[in-house]
Amino acid sequence: MILFHSTKLLLKNLNEKLRNNFIFVSIFLIFNAVVESYLIIVTSKFLNIITTDNINSQLIDKNSLINERIFWGLIFIVVILLANSSRIVSLRLSTKLSARIGKEFAEEALRTYLYKPFEWYLSKNNSDIIATLVTHSNRSVLCANQILQVILSFFISSSLFISIFIINPKIALFIIFTLIFAYFIFTKLFNSKLTNTSEIIGKNTKLLVKSINESLGNIRDIKIDNYQDQCAQEFSNLDKKCRFSLADSLFWSASPRFIIEALALSAIGLLTIFYFENSIIQIGSLGAILLASQRLIPTIQLGYSSWAGIKVNSKSLVIITSSIDKMITQNVTNIKKEQINYDEIQYIELKGLQYKYPSSKNLIKYKNFKIYKGDKIAILGKSGSGKSTLLDLLIGFLTPTKGNINLKKTNGKELSNISLYKLINIGHISQSIYLSDKSILENIAFGQIKNKISYDNIIRASKVSDLYNFINELPNKFNTIVGDKGDSLSGGQKQRLSLARALYKSSQILFLDEPTSSLDDFTGKKVINRLIKSNKNATIIMITHNKKLAALFDRNIILD
Repeated sequence: MILFHSTKLLLKNLNEKLRNNFIFVSIFLIFNAVVESYLIIVTSKFLNIITTDNINSQLIDKNSLINERIFWGLIFIVVILLANSSRIVSLRLSTKLSARIGKEFAEEALRTYLYKPFEWYLSKNNSDIIATLVTHSNRSVLCANQILQVILSFFISSSLFISIFIINPKIALFIIFTLIFAYFIFTKLFNSKLTNTSEIIGKNTKLLVKSINESLGNIRDIKIDNYQDQCAQEFSNLDKKCRFSLADSLFWSASPRFIIEALALSAIGLLTIFYFENSIIQIGSLGAILLASQRLIPTIQLGYSSWAGIKVNSKSLVIITSSIDKMITQNVTNIKKEQINYDEIQYIELKGLQYKYPSSKNLIKYKNFKIYKGDKIAILGKSGSGKSTLLDLLIGFLTPTKGNINLKKTNGKELSNISLYKLINIGHISQSIYLSDKSILENIAFGQIKNKISYDNIIRASKVSDLYNFINELPNKFNTIVGDKGDSLSGGQKQRLSLARALYKSSQILFLDEPTSSLDDFTGKKVINRLIKSNKNATIIMITHNKKLAALFDRNIILD
């Protein structure tokens, strides 16, 4: 049941190209099975010919017998090479297809996450997302490969059984019923254990990522309070559960082989001795049956261990496929920026605007006001008054609980309930600054391909943000790597680099959330003065607690 469900889920979420590739690989696996079956038939024929006794051979033309032996010998060599070569090709096709499936799933899951509404992230833990994109996508690769291995095992086992049945039906029935009964017992014994293992690994994987994130994110506090051992122990406990569960699953999937090999081969040996002593079976047929059994038992074991692997990894397949929502990416792919021109804007108006976070009971209420094109507005207010939330509402990251944000155009037309970032190119600085572990150049021109970066814009943005002199004093200048999250820079340098990023795009509307909080008063005032003077026609909305900086703006809006 788990195999059928996992295969159906896999095929449902594959694109057309990968689905066709899956079908092609499955057909090749059937070809592999046919070759395996033919190998046993050829082996039986070849061994019977080369073991023909001298008495019987006197009745046959000697040259004819030699030619026949050479012919079937060559056929045997060709078929055994073809059988093993097809096994290698099957392995290569399966692993490559599985890797493509994993890549597709991880990419589509990330694309889905990136296109989710901003409010979705407010209730999500980054550890869950990282675990899905890394660990669960890798396990879905294993699950896809194991599904293909079960298919391979089924067809090859069936073909080998048919070959043995053609040679000797009684031995064939004995072998197949013995193996089916034995693996049925093991399946019943380990089924619930493998299911529990899947749940344990799925649950603890995201907790492991969370533990790592929290340890590295709080490294200063951990060092000050000497919590290194506690954090390492917490990680170790979670890691132990995952690794020991995985070890158990590997044992449960591999151990039946050794028991069944010993029992099955012993039984086949006794059975063939009986048949051979009573001259019921030819030595060639016996050799072919032994070869078939030698290939059959590992093949069935492969199917069983792959089934066990699917039981363990199916949870990851469910998690990553449930994370993929192609409708989201299809609906937003056609959204283009600059659906309106900046010169067309007359003003943006807030009417009866209210917002409540899903996890909060408090309703934030805003006064009505208009933002005219070219306005320079400072927003002030006490902590918790909704300043940052207001920027997110204006940008379009959040949807108002009540009220509207409307845009009035110069031609008199009005757009209601707008998401400004979808309509026009804007610049934005948030309080939480995230820098990539790349060069200063790449961080300023974030998201752009390196060979398409405008160096004129880079220079202009770095001068306005008061970074230019600092950068030119560095040995590698704009090619200096800033480190993970910009750890090689000070708080003020991070803020100015973030401002340079917002300015690089030559945005006509800028939203700035405390862009100078890490700067001294003199530097902060100098940066804001440059910003206003170099963007005379732009609309700038800035949150600040600094009344001296607020005095540089055309208007101040104070939130209660």
